[in-house]
Amino acid sequence: MFLRLLFLHLVLMVSLCNGDLWASGTYEQLKTVYQQTRSATEDVIYLRNNDVLRGEVLNQSLSITTPYGEMTVPLRKCAGVSFEGSRANTESLATVNFNRFTGIIRDQVINFRISTSNTVIPVRKEKIKYILFKINEAEKSYLKDKKTDLFLMANGDLLTGLPDTTEIVIVTDYGRVPVSFGEISSLEMQGGDNVTAIVKKKNNDVLKGVLETESVGVKLELDLFIPAIYKDKFSQVNIDDGMSRVAAAFNVMQPQQGESDGALSKSITQQDEKNLVIDLAAGAKLEMVFIRPGEFQMGSVYGQGEEREHPQHKVTITKGFYLSKYEITQAQWHSVMGFNPSKFRGDSRPVEQVSWDECQAFTVKLSEKFGRKFRLPTEAECEYACRAGTDTTYYWNGNPDVEYMWYDK
Repeated sequence: MFLRLLFLHLVLMVSLCNGDLWASGTYEQLKTVYQQTRSATEDVIYLRNNDVLRGEVLNQSLSITTPYGEMTVPLRKCAGVSFEGSRANTESLATVNFNRFTGIIRDQVINFRISTSNTVIPVRKEKIKYILFKINEAEKSYLKDKKTDLFLMANGDLLTGLPDTTEIVIVTDYGRVPVSFGEISSLEMQGGDNVTAIVKKKNNDVLKGVLETESVGVKLELDLFIPAIYKDKFSQVNIDDGMSRVAAAFNVMQPQQGESDGALSKSITQQDEKNLVIDLAAGAKLEMVFIRPGEFQMGSVYGQGEEREHPQHKVTITKGFYLSKYEITQAQWHSVMGFNPSKFRGDSRPVEQVSWDECQAFTVKLSEKFGRKFRLPTEAECEYACRAGTDTTYYWNGNPDVEYMWYDK
């Protein structure tokens, strides 16, 4: 497996864990938010000037505006709140049941009682990096293994709850097909004006077509409701096992410390408007190229490609991203992971003999090292970059050419 990297503020990794989350020890994840440990006795505010305040937040709730809706969350259902992404409108609210909402926190002032003096002071959110809320016993009620769905949002947010509708409608090339949520195992959305849905059913059948259903409301586990979320705001929905999946994804996907859109790390050099060079270690560097947003026809026309690539459909890439210029080399892999699993050795050769899980571990280590979000590209992002603005079978023309590829005639 060759590995390409995508450099963005969002990372996507969902793995499985089973059973009662409290009893299985997954509660340890909830104790750590924004790489800091929550207290069992007091709320803690970390300020931008590096001061720390300990005591109690007196606000009864926190309100946030996200790309998919507005919510007001009771304070003691919050595990933490980060204002570090304020310049990019990516402030973040983490809840006690591993949900995360990203957007703009509407509360301008946090009222805080300092524990040592019992003094109450107002603190403007512009002064705050993040707040960790104390652990409370009521959180146990949200950590039981229960039937709930996981909604992975297009901006990387995590929601657990249930849809307010019983079915969606998919338009295929052979007709209009209603699909019950009870039949679905997972649902993946690919963006654009006409959102394409890939439905994996519980009986292992796969259905692919344009999602006709324009919006779905979500009843969150926290007794909140988000009405009419437009279809392009979803990335993926996992049915029934949301609680186990969200716990596994939470720590991997939470924001890194430091401004989300602040200055680049000293190890990251912006060569020009189209390129980044990242100094990994031991002389290894990672070149990344900026891919501008745009539209393309994804998949293959009938008569070409594999069946799963049909029908060809329009996809819109709404945000630009950085993609590694080359496959990840063995030298780059070794500098991050400390070992080289490849069979065909050579520092400048692509790394191989690596699993999907190992690739995820690689992106996590990069994210932690540089304070930025690295992840694997989606299928749509990869095809969009490879097509390079063309609509032919290959980016050079419609025919194989030994100048560009190896192939058997």
